[in-house]
Amino acid sequence: EGLARWLCTLGISGIRHVAIPYTLSSNCGATAFNIVEHLAGVRIPGLPIVRTSSNKPGILHEMFGHLLTFLMKKGAVLSGVLPEFLLPESEYRKLCASYDAAS
Repeated sequence: EGLARWLCTLGISGIRHVAIPYTLSSNCGATAFNIVEHLAGVRIPGLPIVRTSSNKPGILHEMFGHLLTFLMKKGAVLSGVLPEFLLPESEYRKLCASYDAAS
């Protein structure tokens, strides 16, 4: 509940139950990206300015990769976290299917 109150102070309202990482990775990761950019005070390099949902597998994976790289450059210890760990299940399945089709 404390996380939900904190998110409301950032202007992200309507969250009653917070499930990590689903809540942060839903909506194409917009919540996670907005929170990190707000707290850092700068944009995350490599992310598109306009973030729209894409049916192309790998786009969200790449965006989470940029997020993790940014956080690690700022000192976060995330060597055990891979971008695919942050993907919603549907995106993860699309990514796996695209890898299977490529091989």
